[in-house]
Amino acid sequence: MRLLVINLIKDPMFAGCQVATDYSSIVVTTKKLDLGPADRKQGKIEVIDPTFPPFQGLDNAQAQEARNRRTKGYELSKTGEFSLADLVRALQATQAGAWFEGQADVIQLLNIVISKTPNDTANVYSLGQNKYYPGVGSPLMEQVDITGGLQALRGYFASVRTSSNRILVNLNVASAAFYKAGPLMNLVSEFVGGYSGQAPRPQDLVRAEGFIRMLRVETNYLKALDANGKTKMDAQGRPQTVPGLKSVVGLAPRPRDGDARTVTFSWSDPKKPQAAARNISVFEFFKTQHGITLQHPELPVLNVGTRSDPSYLPIELGTVLPGQPVRRLLSGGTYRSLNPYYIAEFFSRSS
Repeated sequence: MRLLVINLIKDPMFAGCQVATDYSSIVVTTKKLDLGPADRKQGKIEVIDPTFPPFQGLDNAQAQEARNRRTKGYELSKTGEFSLADLVRALQATQAGAWFEGQADVIQLLNIVISKTPNDTANVYSLGQNKYYPGVGSPLMEQVDITGGLQALRGYFASVRTSSNRILVNLNVASAAFYKAGPLMNLVSEFVGGYSGQAPRPQDLVRAEGFIRMLRVETNYLKALDANGKTKMDAQGRPQTVPGLKSVVGLAPRPRDGDARTVTFSWSDPKKPQAAARNISVFEFFKTQHGITLQHPELPVLNVGTRSDPSYLPIELGTVLPGQPVRRLLSGGTYRSLNPYYIAEFFSRSS
């Protein structure tokens, strides 16, 4: 949903006004949008991740199919107009029982408005609607390693509330646990008690399956193609690649926890349209189709598709993206490390 909204507010209908959003169901603008006579507009938009480079390959049926998958429908409708001045007048009223009927709505919109700057700032991670953490690449980043492939980031909590005769913005220090960015293999090794750079064992990956489930990882093995379908080269003569984004569903389901040599799938060679489909192992596929000889074929492969329609990725080809909070129950020691008093001590030691 967040990507859909990011792409939607780039539409020309939003030109000439300031826009803030909760990236879910509410868009706040500084002027009325032209949504038609019924103040309602429906349409479709291609959802593109702005952090990825634009597509430059062949505009063929496969590319069109990908565009169709990325195209989503939306509906915009006007829900009301709100004035901050009305809220201020109600707060300044001297008569008993003075009340502004739209107060709760205006407070909600103000919370969305104050979130605009951190949401628009690169390398700031939002957790919920009101918590923000400067991350990798930000000069304001403050972090300490905790345990098991995690790090604590210090940020802040911001919220708008009303008081007698005034509107207040409440700011508090906040801390949260995030997954460490970097090679997924390193994360698994640290989770099981090893060190970064140490190759995990097959049983380590099985143990870490729940820990890495639904993590977003980046891949960089797909070759970038020019308009003629040939691999593009960089200044050093090396093949250029196109980054991809995957979500880890779990480990290979068939066979359960299978490695790159035992997990197979039905595959048809696109260069031979008349050839019959055949079973190919994950190891052979990456070697023959991408020129990659896996260094750890003994490790279980990841399922980055769905449970009913799995798609496979060797763990050594995945890189954990930054800014992913831990949404599972933390161990006692890790949770204690996130206690504000311990966090303050950790950060004072690291500064």
